[in-house]
Amino acid sequence: MYSKAEDMRRTVVVAEDEITNLLLLGGILSIEYNVLTAENGVQALKILKENAGRISLLLTDLIMPEMNGFDLIRTVKADPELEKIPIIVLTSSGDAKTEVECLRYGAVEFLPKPYGMPATILARVQRIIELSEDKSIIQATEKDLLTGLYTNGYFLEYALRLEEHHHERDYDALVLDIDRIKTLGDLYGEGKANRALQLAANEIIGYLADVHGIGSRFNQNTFYLLCEHQESYECLIQTIERSFSALDTDVRLSMRLGILPHIRNEEFSSDVMGQFMKAAAACSSLKAGGPSSIGFFDEKLQEQKRLKESLLKDFDQAIEQRQFVVFYQPKFSIEEKPSLRSAEALVRWIHPERGMISPGIFIPLLEQNGLIQKLDRYVWEEAAWQEAEWKKRYGISVPISVNVSRIDLYDPHLVQTLRSIVERFKLDFDEYLLEITESAYSSDMAQMLDVIGRLKGEGFRIEMDDFGSGYSSLTRLTDMPIDVIKLDMSFIRGLEKDVKKQDLVEIIIAMAKKFGNLVVAEGVELEEQFNILRGFGCDVAQGYYFSKPVPADEFGKFIEQKCMQEGRVC
Repeated sequence: MYSKAEDMRRTVVVAEDEITNLLLLGGILSIEYNVLTAENGVQALKILKENAGRISLLLTDLIMPEMNGFDLIRTVKADPELEKIPIIVLTSSGDAKTEVECLRYGAVEFLPKPYGMPATILARVQRIIELSEDKSIIQATEKDLLTGLYTNGYFLEYALRLEEHHHERDYDALVLDIDRIKTLGDLYGEGKANRALQLAANEIIGYLADVHGIGSRFNQNTFYLLCEHQESYECLIQTIERSFSALDTDVRLSMRLGILPHIRNEEFSSDVMGQFMKAAAACSSLKAGGPSSIGFFDEKLQEQKRLKESLLKDFDQAIEQRQFVVFYQPKFSIEEKPSLRSAEALVRWIHPERGMISPGIFIPLLEQNGLIQKLDRYVWEEAAWQEAEWKKRYGISVPISVNVSRIDLYDPHLVQTLRSIVERFKLDFDEYLLEITESAYSSDMAQMLDVIGRLKGEGFRIEMDDFGSGYSSLTRLTDMPIDVIKLDMSFIRGLEKDVKKQDLVEIIIAMAKKFGNLVVAEGVELEEQFNILRGFGCDVAQGYYFSKPVPADEFGKFIEQKCMQEGRVC
């Protein structure tokens, strides 16, 4: 039994058949260490195994009965539980050949007999133990436990050294993203997702060995690679894709590979991370979730990156200064004489220096950086206020639909927030419509059903936006408590000259109406498209055939026309 004080001290094992030497060395070491002693290699091995994980050092003589020191060293280094224990050889021979042999077997130091000053022995033992512990710490933190690739800090340091020591070579920086890893984990469990990462890492390690490179798992599903320049990386992508067949799942994983080719030595040495950020920008520019693809960095991407960083910096001020302006695109009932039915609220950013910024730039940017909810609430408030103003001015109601982002549906206060907006501006619930993008329904079906059910319970009408853009299936019309489906504009584009597309649209409209859903077609630009949709029984159309999105004051003209059609005085 060890006392608490002894438990806090490191433990060493001394194997020595000369009792005098054993007692002498054991006594010196016991000043600072717990000492376990053995008179031969067999005893020493037994002690080591019984105390595996607690031993900081083995000191062994070479000439011992039953099992000599050479065999003991070999046995210890061949045992996975014991191999990391450092070994000091106790020797009186001074034989260089013997010492070389011991080093080859795995010994790290020699302690000559007769033993010298205790302080010298203790200092040498302390040094060996500390070096061993430092090495263990480095090994534990150097590699990612899941994949065996370098961790971030070590990778960046080794990447710099690799380039410095081989600056005559031509290197590429690569950033590889594996898409749908989260989906795989959600459907099949974390173990399956981890297995996919391990399969990819195994192929990456094998590939890097052939192209003189190093790699790191930089975060959950992103890998950083540095290797000698290759003309093509298609084989890397294909090899990883083939390895995924071992997963035996219905989730098709794909990859995006961003490349910064021909790294400049001076730029790399001064800003290692910056070079990989360029490769990451090339990776981010590729479409996520599609087929595997490869993209190369160019200065245009750098400009886009700087623009995005600038917009993120300006966002809060833009909200405060009301730089975001809500435009409204009218929706018309499809009749012989179309009439205004409602409007969709669409936000525009009018930047004081950059002018009008495309929603295609700032909406995905805000989604990726967790800011879209703040903008959504701004738009919800603006649209509700505008609806109330139109009711006061014209005396009629023109319902407005606002977009609810996927991330909004995870807000526990969403229902309360939307209800309070409607009540504050004295609107009816059927005057304030909620558009939820169809892809959001695939994220967490139970969560979506719960939230949408509660919104419906309050009286809101729900529109499934972009129906058919990604995950749709007609069975979804039976699953979801929705009121309206909006056909994605991809169905409408080219509708007038594509018979198969016409057949598909006709089937979707018929099915939706069978289930009691109103059908809206967005992206209508031509009279031929309008006439085809009317023939199929589509209820509402939206698009440039009627009007582009317009500011609120300009939209007032559409309301005035509606008043005239209905014989009202507005």
